[in-house]
Amino acid sequence: MKAKNILVALSLFGVGMLSSCESMLDIEPQSYYIKDKFFKDADQAEMSVKGIYDVLSTKYTYSHLLSLNYPMDNDISFMKGATFNNDNRLIAHYTVTPTTSLVERTWGYLYKGVENANVAIEGIHSMDLYKNGTDASKKRLFQLEAEAKFMRAFLYFDLVRLWGDVPLKTTATVTSDDYSIERSDRDLVYAQIIKDLREAKSLLGEDTGYQNDRVSQGAISGYIVRALLYRAGYYLAADGNMKRSPDYLTYYKEAAVEAKELMDRGTHDLLDDYEQLFKNLAIFKQDAKENLFEIAFFNASHGTQDAGIIGTWNSPLVKAGKYGRANAYVQVVPTFKDEFEGLDQRRDVSVADFTIDADGSHKSIGEGKPFYPGKWRRDWIAEPAQNPNNTNVNWCTLRYADVLLMFAEAVNEVRDDLPAGITLQDGFDAINKVRKRAGVIDVENTLDHNDFLLAIQKERKLELCFEGWRKYDLIRWNLLDTKIKETQAKMNAEYPSANSTGNQIGYLAGNHFEANKHELLPIPQREIAENNKLKEHQNPKY
Repeated sequence: MKAKNILVALSLFGVGMLSSCESMLDIEPQSYYIKDKFFKDADQAEMSVKGIYDVLSTKYTYSHLLSLNYPMDNDISFMKGATFNNDNRLIAHYTVTPTTSLVERTWGYLYKGVENANVAIEGIHSMDLYKNGTDASKKRLFQLEAEAKFMRAFLYFDLVRLWGDVPLKTTATVTSDDYSIERSDRDLVYAQIIKDLREAKSLLGEDTGYQNDRVSQGAISGYIVRALLYRAGYYLAADGNMKRSPDYLTYYKEAAVEAKELMDRGTHDLLDDYEQLFKNLAIFKQDAKENLFEIAFFNASHGTQDAGIIGTWNSPLVKAGKYGRANAYVQVVPTFKDEFEGLDQRRDVSVADFTIDADGSHKSIGEGKPFYPGKWRRDWIAEPAQNPNNTNVNWCTLRYADVLLMFAEAVNEVRDDLPAGITLQDGFDAINKVRKRAGVIDVENTLDHNDFLLAIQKERKLELCFEGWRKYDLIRWNLLDTKIKETQAKMNAEYPSANSTGNQIGYLAGNHFEANKHELLPIPQREIAENNKLKEHQNPKY
């Protein structure tokens, strides 16, 4: 049954934007009301935790921007349109500025979520039931605390991968607080992320039976692995250079151990059918076997609030009619389709070389025109098209296939100093498990470090394409600049009419991307103006 677990009254845990005269970290204190009036029983505590989840279902987070906009443009997909008359294209085509309003709003909503998490964690700890309740009530509160700590880590992970060094705040706001908060080094932020996740893992205990739009042990372990890989990867430092931590192999080793533990647990596995993964999302079928964590959307009247645009912006183009419509703003670099091996079952699921007419029939796309992501198709969605733009399709942020590929990458990086109980063959087995489902031959287990890394990088591109990770993978491998420029040159050569006019392909990223700048977003100018400790601390070159 499709049901959004996180619909709450936002009068208490609101996520509305702050007024133009205040910092986005200057959040009105609610601690007196919360602690003295609200946290009286487990149901109230659960409402506070649902207020954190609710931040993720807004346009400025995963309903729209974090899922479909910020991950553009990369070497396999890009945002349609060559004009720069809206913030969506400013972001996607690397022409964003510190005053771009959507960037400002995403920053604000993520910090609203952090504040909600801080309030929930402190409120739960303050409850008499937390210390003196029955075993059952304490277990439930521990589970809710685990969810709140996971969500705080989740939000900070988004902040640090988008902006690098960011203000780190782990206490609820009170009236005596100094609202000017300096940026913390990204390593300190990652340390807090991993600490929160490990504490959440300990608190949660055995899986509770929550569906995969609520936190589970699999989601926690998977995000520990992900955070460790990002901490080990390259990043744009404050001095304007791409760097990685000198002890990066330590984090790869920890990631290998965590991923192996998740794999050995046996709770998760791959579905047999790659296509069915995405059809399940379209028909609102919960799949906790492979999908470890999803962002839930639901609006009963098919309006905008708490609804997503998954299956409209990233669907094949659909003319208004039987299935509503899909404007198909996310487009596919046409040559990407040729990168799949001939029998790879993922190709025709992932890349749609057709449009959908008003009557529901498919129409083949001709030469020199863009393809579309095929994983989220308007004609797969179960519900009637009551709204032409919005859907209630969940956005999956972590799949078991991703865990397998992260494990393979971590094992390859530490192949000369593998943790006890892990072999290099385990890494090859993990990538080949993903390839076996796709119907392609195994990667040979004789590959050296560099060749195996190349195989992993390609496999992540094919398996996880358009799911929001390609751009950020390229950043942590220090390849984004190289791949964008290669793609721009290829598109200019093969589609010479598809340049600044955008009449056909309109791939523009290579014309605007600047290395050692666009790996990060700018800190919003309003935040710098209101936070004294951020003045003169803008990200490089903005």
